[in-house]
Amino acid sequence: MAILKRTLLTIALAGCSAFAADLDLLNLVSPDAKVVAGIHVDRSTASQFGQFLLRQMQREDADFNKFVLATGFDPRRDLTEVIVSSSDVQQKGHGLVLARGTFDIAKLTAQSKLSGGSITNYKDVQVMVGKSAGWIAFLDNRTAAAGDADLVRTAIDRRGAGVGIDQKLAAKVNEVSGKYDAWMVSIAPMSKFSGKLPDQRMNGVINGDMVQGIEQASGGVVFGATVRIAGEAVTRSEKDATALADVVRFLAGMVQMNREKPEVAKLAAALDTMSLKATANTLTFSLSVPEDDLEQLVKPARNGTVRRVSVQK
Repeated sequence: MAILKRTLLTIALAGCSAFAADLDLLNLVSPDAKVVAGIHVDRSTASQFGQFLLRQMQREDADFNKFVLATGFDPRRDLTEVIVSSSDVQQKGHGLVLARGTFDIAKLTAQSKLSGGSITNYKDVQVMVGKSAGWIAFLDNRTAAAGDADLVRTAIDRRGAGVGIDQKLAAKVNEVSGKYDAWMVSIAPMSKFSGKLPDQRMNGVINGDMVQGIEQASGGVVFGATVRIAGEAVTRSEKDATALADVVRFLAGMVQMNREKPEVAKLAAALDTMSLKATANTLTFSLSVPEDDLEQLVKPARNGTVRRVSVQK
């Protein structure tokens, strides 16, 4: 069902206490996964910024309330955690969304049929098949998996098998997911993402030598009155890490030089709080943004009204 799949993905990509990723969900991730991201939905949606994002989602989707009434599924109340993974970052749509929550399977499958989808069964698991041939499967009334049909089959097959992903990736996921409300870990070199972002300017940045030197990356967000954003990048060498730090400082300086412009002022203020450090081949950073300022930064981006800032040299 398109609305359910889009809702799960929106919350996962929207996104404190020391609770790591749900182990039962992590067990379902494909062993060859290269990127894993997640959000503790129950904690995030309780925050002011989480409520802001949900209001935006509801305002922009006229079918949202109809969907809630028809299925009884309300992500603001019924989702607790979402994990997204990908084993092939170069193939569009080749990802798996895993969700922990409360699902009324009978109502959800009935609505899927009314929306033109079909229902099938795979190893005693109810599966909704959409028009695009993607699958949404309910392993039980607390666990759902959505995405490419082959990946969903693999997730169902993995039930009870234990964590099968790369040990270093699993360890990093456990560390990062325990520190942040929304988090991401990638062991795919940044070069793999080249040409895959919707913004061509961002693709141009990724093609730069400094960014191409990033071999692993991780980070996350902690929501609150002040939102904290932090992360790290593991590069090919100490030289790469130092050069990358220099580039980030240069770009931040360019933004701060234009801080008198209203559309830049809040971003420049956030960059004032940035901590940046290169140690051996690892770059770490963190910055803090008042929640109200973050809302103002997000609103123009969502409305498509962000203007290109002219940099004064």
